[in-house]
Amino acid sequence: LGAGIVAHEMTHAAIFWLRRIAVDPGRLHDDQQAEERFSLVVGHLVSQFWQKYYEKLNCGTEIDRLIDQAKTRYQAIA
Repeated sequence: LGAGIVAHEMTHAAIFWLRRIAVDPGRLHDDQQAEERFSLVVGHLVSQFWQKYYEKLNCGTEIDRLIDQAKTRYQAIA
């Protein structure tokens, strides 16, 4: 399972959602603000997926530890 596959499938989900709330997905080409909102929706869906995925694997605390470690290293060199 890769990030590209998840992003691809979540984009399908977001397009389905647009159609369900009666918004034409083709409108995104002409409206920068609508495109940005759509991108935020896709980003949120992808984020939710990975959060739930890692929770199910019971590695959430390990991921948090690694993120904190990476932040500390970045701050040390910045």
